[in-house]
Amino acid sequence: MSITWEDQLNAQLYEEYAQQFSMYRQLGQTLVALAEPLRAGITVLDLACGTGIVTTQFAERLGTEGAIIGIDFSEAMLALARRKLPGRLFYYSRDEHVASVLPEESVDIAVCSSAFWQMQARPVLATDYWRYYVMEKDNTQLDQA
Repeated sequence: MSITWEDQLNAQLYEEYAQQFSMYRQLGQTLVALAEPLRAGITVLDLACGTGIVTTQFAERLGTEGAIIGIDFSEAMLALARRKLPGRLFYYSRDEHVASVLPEESVDIAVCSSAFWQMQARPVLATDYWRYYVMEKDNTQLDQA
């Protein structure tokens, strides 16, 4: 039996590992700092949000003044993220289909913590997605940390 990112056991093990080792939270703090200043009404997209570690940090920073959307291809990881952040938007999508789940011009800033290298659609994300779905391309941050 192989364990994949979509497996419930692996999602739980990942969450426990990420909570145990501070590098995940530190990377999230760096991404939040890079995204500053986060103005009222802003929408942040967390690509490959996993269990919501970075998503939670943006949600805490934004409070009720902005929105955070998490996208991942693992329903098991999304289930953990949804439990942590009820009321926030999470979508299931593979990287090459991200644009199909978001309304046009619905995102101001996109972040991706430690997963951009795993995505099969890097050329798509770097061209079509940003051109049509991100309102402020100059503020877009991807794996800058």
